[in-house]
Amino acid sequence: MQFLLNQDPVLRITTKTGNKLELKLEGRLIGPWVDVLRKTVSRAEPGQGMEIDVKELTFADEEGEKALRWLHRLGARFQGTDSISRNLFARLKIPLYRRPPAELDGESDQAPDDDKERRSPRTGWRPGTNE
Repeated sequence: MQFLLNQDPVLRITTKTGNKLELKLEGRLIGPWVDVLRKTVSRAEPGQGMEIDVKELTFADEEGEKALRWLHRLGARFQGTDSISRNLFARLKIPLYRRPPAELDGESDQAPDDDKERRSPRTGWRPGTNE
């Protein structure tokens, strides 16, 4: 039996502007797509906030990782909770945030891997304890 993986090197960048520049990255951040991302970000107003949804980002090569670090230095806030983005951003030492409560019914805006004590909102149970 043979399995074929779709390794299509495509990145979809969805933008929304307002008080801040909002980007959604979907696919593979590699090669020429890194330049497309940089050009997209360079069109933003100076000092404009930036939020980037990376939940659908599936891969970043070395140049893609450099671009993510560059965006972080510019002050971008990254949002993602899936295992791929958590592992990538943990390795890059860039915090990931959840969407604000108004956008994700009941989610906090805290980084998911922070050291703060977390309890279930319904039961008060803490992960990793019998309490």
